[in-house]
Amino acid sequence: MFKITPKYLTHYINFYYGKDNCNWKYDKDEDNNIAKIQAEGTAKLWNLLLEKDIALLADEVGMGKTYQALGVMLTLWLQKPDAKVLLYAPNENVAIKWVNEYNNFIRYHYRISDDKIKSTINGSPLRQAVYCDSHLELMKNLQTRWPSLYICKTSSLSNLLSDKITQDEINNLEINKIKDINDNSTEDDKAKWMYEFAIKCNEQIYKWLSKDGKSPFDLLIFDEAHYLRRAESNSNKSIVANAFFSKRDIKKFDKIPPVLATLADKVLLLTATPNHSSPKNIESIVSLFNQNFKGKNALEILTAICVRRFRRLEGKTKHEYRREIDEPVNMDTLKEKIFFATYQRALVKHKAELNKKNKSNEHKLNPYRILLGYLEGFEFLPNKTIQYKKFKDSTKSDNFENREDGEVIRELSEKYKRAYGHYPEHPKYIKTIEQLQPSSINNMQPDKKVVFVRRIPSVFEISRRVIKEYDNLYFDILHKSNAFVDSKNFKKLGEKKLRKKFAELKKDAAEQEEDNTPVQVAPEPNDSQKKITDLYNVESKVYSLFTIKKDDNNKATNSTDCSNFRNRFLKKDQIFSVFFEPAMDYQKKSYIIDTIYYNGDKRQYRDTLKHIRYNALPENEQFKVYGKINLESGLTEEKAKSLHLETILTILFNLQYKDSAIANKILQAEKVYNDFSVIEKEGFSKYLEKGILFSSSFLVVFYANMKTIAGKKNYRGEELYVEFCNSVKNNMEANGLADLICKAIMTFRIFYRKELGKTEEDLLEETWSFLSNTMPVYPVCADTNRNSILKAFNTPFFPNTLISTSVLQEGVDLHYHCNEVIHYGLAWTQGDNEQRVGRVDRLNGKMDLLLQSNPKAELPVHYPYLQNTIDEDQTSRFILRKHEAEKLIDQFKNINVSNEINYTERVPPEIWKKCFNNPDTLYEDIKDPYPVVHDIDFKNIEVVPFTITNTLKISDFLHPIFNSLALRFKDEFMLYNKDATTTDTKLFAIKHVRENGRHQPVIAEFDYYERGLNILPNPVYYLRIKTPIFYNRHNQYDNQTRFGRFKDVYADNPIIKICLDDKRKDAFKCFVCIDLPLFYINQSEINLSHTELIHLIEELITFSDELEKQYTGNADIQNKRIIENDLVNWSAKKNTLPQDRISERDSKWKANSHYVFKEKSVEEMPIYKLYAQNKDNLFVKYYRNYQQNFAAVGIYKKDALAEEKKLLETIFQNTL
Repeated sequence: MFKITPKYLTHYINFYYGKDNCNWKYDKDEDNNIAKIQAEGTAKLWNLLLEKDIALLADEVGMGKTYQALGVMLTLWLQKPDAKVLLYAPNENVAIKWVNEYNNFIRYHYRISDDKIKSTINGSPLRQAVYCDSHLELMKNLQTRWPSLYICKTSSLSNLLSDKITQDEINNLEINKIKDINDNSTEDDKAKWMYEFAIKCNEQIYKWLSKDGKSPFDLLIFDEAHYLRRAESNSNKSIVANAFFSKRDIKKFDKIPPVLATLADKVLLLTATPNHSSPKNIESIVSLFNQNFKGKNALEILTAICVRRFRRLEGKTKHEYRREIDEPVNMDTLKEKIFFATYQRALVKHKAELNKKNKSNEHKLNPYRILLGYLEGFEFLPNKTIQYKKFKDSTKSDNFENREDGEVIRELSEKYKRAYGHYPEHPKYIKTIEQLQPSSINNMQPDKKVVFVRRIPSVFEISRRVIKEYDNLYFDILHKSNAFVDSKNFKKLGEKKLRKKFAELKKDAAEQEEDNTPVQVAPEPNDSQKKITDLYNVESKVYSLFTIKKDDNNKATNSTDCSNFRNRFLKKDQIFSVFFEPAMDYQKKSYIIDTIYYNGDKRQYRDTLKHIRYNALPENEQFKVYGKINLESGLTEEKAKSLHLETILTILFNLQYKDSAIANKILQAEKVYNDFSVIEKEGFSKYLEKGILFSSSFLVVFYANMKTIAGKKNYRGEELYVEFCNSVKNNMEANGLADLICKAIMTFRIFYRKELGKTEEDLLEETWSFLSNTMPVYPVCADTNRNSILKAFNTPFFPNTLISTSVLQEGVDLHYHCNEVIHYGLAWTQGDNEQRVGRVDRLNGKMDLLLQSNPKAELPVHYPYLQNTIDEDQTSRFILRKHEAEKLIDQFKNINVSNEINYTERVPPEIWKKCFNNPDTLYEDIKDPYPVVHDIDFKNIEVVPFTITNTLKISDFLHPIFNSLALRFKDEFMLYNKDATTTDTKLFAIKHVRENGRHQPVIAEFDYYERGLNILPNPVYYLRIKTPIFYNRHNQYDNQTRFGRFKDVYADNPIIKICLDDKRKDAFKCFVCIDLPLFYINQSEINLSHTELIHLIEELITFSDELEKQYTGNADIQNKRIIENDLVNWSAKKNTLPQDRISERDSKWKANSHYVFKEKSVEEMPIYKLYAQNKDNLFVKYYRNYQQNFAAVGIYKKDALAEEKKLLETIFQNTL
């Protein structure tokens, strides 16, 4: 392998994100360009790995460390195609994000479709990123030997005592280790067993993957490496990490230490804070993987292997746009001051008494420290129905009812309530609620914020109170519509009475319903959300009116007038279903309709608009879009009076705006929208529909508008829709709806690609389920379904605010629509504080965009505190220490991270308040501590000019196959009309009609086969040729293929196999197929022969049709049901596949009249599982012969080449 330069690297990687600059090239003299910075970082890291075997990427938070690590990974595969990579991420959310980023990086940033990194077929990655959710799952995947990239959770290193790691599982991994520990074992015995098991895993991986005793992995990437900063401690994670990664025995379990065996040849560490709590962390982290750095100080290590640059948004460092805001909160009333003074006095007395009982000075209690218990959560201690300890990250200290001061607070709170009629309020809470609540009807979509707290109770209490403020606003909206009798009293009603009230309104509005079709049930909240709403009363009373409750039998019941209103937009026979559809010309043209489609006697408005858009598209676009969004067939059309229908997008782009700033936003959004493909526009409309109807306040606004319109005149149907559109048009600018849609448009492409990991084609199937019934404010702790909520937060829709413990302070991106943080509870260290703000202060986020349009834009960071109390002392101490340590942390210099308060002397406010970061202050230019300097780091590096060595063209590869098939099947053979961006693997179809008149449609799928990467020198592809058959779970063709006249055909043919795909509901739920490997055996020939291909397809057709006929009688799956109409004909040419080649006999392979094969008996399993295994495992056939199950691989006897045998034999061994 050889060193590289940034210029060389950017021949194959474009670090620039954006369509406008797809031709970006590296320029070493360019300033403040993140693509340049990432290219230089990647090149230097690669060179460090070649030189030192380890490198540390410590760029500031939000600099794109993921991209740089991926750049290193792809460079490795280009120089060593069979390399294996192991990657650890801190948790499941981050691990899945890595998978998405990996797929996107290759699809959008790797420049060349070369069949080395990126497929020439569809532009997707050749190597699959395999996520392993546990250590056991990692070991199982490693046992198959084929994936090139494994992604795991760091937490899996602490979970080797899992009940899932049974003795049977250990035996299946071929590990000689008895699991002789249980819950009654001592902690030392458990630790020793985990150490020994980790050592055994290391040794087994060497057996599976090592070549010539070398490290089994070529590269280990460890994300958020500061999680290993206590690698020398006696924790289980440290013991396991040392044993697993290098066979180190840090606790001296063995008298003779094992011989060190590093799991990876090279290690790339990623963390913005390697000195998270001390510079000693750096040595601890690095020496875990490389003993050459053991005993060296931080400066020596960093100078040798570190890259560290500061983030600059539009040329500005964080100090130039972050505004830290001190927010003192006073106790305004005398009773509040009396309560707090009484509390402090009682608490000191209480602790003094406890200290008298405590004879050991070691455990003396500091009354000042536990005074902090007052700072969060005291006001709901009397509520004994809330059990916070049920949450995973809830500890004794999190549950205030169990805190040392809980008894004191509870007793005083009860006295306070008896005196004043309510429990004491917390001024700091009140201040925070004011910041988070929606301000007015004209600000329906407030700026997004993240609030960090220390305690779980605060998470739920703040959320509950803010949601109550949203409800107050919603009640005001309903009241001002003048459409409800007694609406002033809505706020006083409980949830059940309110729901009953709106259920009665449904009956009153019945005359406005267009039909009596049963309502469509809105998606239910996920389990995590139901848990939160059920247990903690964190739910909007108003917003829940728009959902349809289900009974114990999961049937829809208890609908309301509100839920029926939302349902109008979801039922395609309602005229409101067209509201979110794209414009007629996919730009801004409204619909002129004179023909309406019907299903029976019901108008199908949505399908009518689809047909109009379909007919307006060019022919080559029609099936590409509408063949995949199920354009309804079997409809009748009738003439109708001319209708002029607007949609939300035609209103948006045609409206004349009064505010020039809004008008400019619309123009920018329109330009971006018009750049979307047709598929993206269809997907965006579904996204917008889901976001507004299920995750925004505008659902309430729309409902109130509708009731106002209905109260003026008895509008129905189309007239009602027109009036509704007029009301939207009149208020769109003022109420913020236009701004919301603009935000959705501007971030749509980067959101679905980067955050969701979706391709353009995926959009047609995307349901946007994470937007179902979200709340305006969401509480987040360890038990929350974070993945779903974080996706929703990165849209412009709900939630507007996240209230979180420390679970969100690392490893997540929250920056697409948020640039504001509130530290309700302070972080424990300055490193944690920076990580928290770093969630929203990132490249390509809202702050970045704001600075592009306004150089004076700011990122607010709030520090609320209770003035003249210990809360102020704690805040002042933290801000002072942060100010002193910030530059030292950034430079990785020695710091004291203690935030212990000096109680003997209070710091005057005029001193510590100057330490808040203020962008108005002039800052000197900050130098990167461990930069990349082009003329130094890449001096004298000479690389050969970059060339594409692979000259393979897929067309050259496939055309002989097409010619052979067209020669045999003539006009029945047709090709799928695909473009280079589609991920659909369908290649060709055969509309075959047999001599008996029965149809047997055949479809072939073609794609890259990654498992062949480590077996053969050239790329390996697969061709799965399949035909559907009728399926009945009660019979499943079992008797026919074991004992009937088809037994010999099925059992003797090792290639033809019956498959079952239980997830599908169409004709291909059950199918028969043949799987063929395809690869070049020399510069001009592939492994497949003409006779082989034709023989196998003819056997496939004959066997499938005869079996189906025997089983079902005259039932016959027609060609037109399976094969679409947009296929193209192929004119056969002379260049067909080669004829059969002489193959040498091989005694290791069995043979029959047509095939050579290998077979082996396998475990007993139901027949449907055998069929499912056939679907999931290419080339391997599972079948039952009499009473025994077998697995087999086979090759056509007359053309069984040595390369094919090597490939299939290796696959067979690894699969079993």
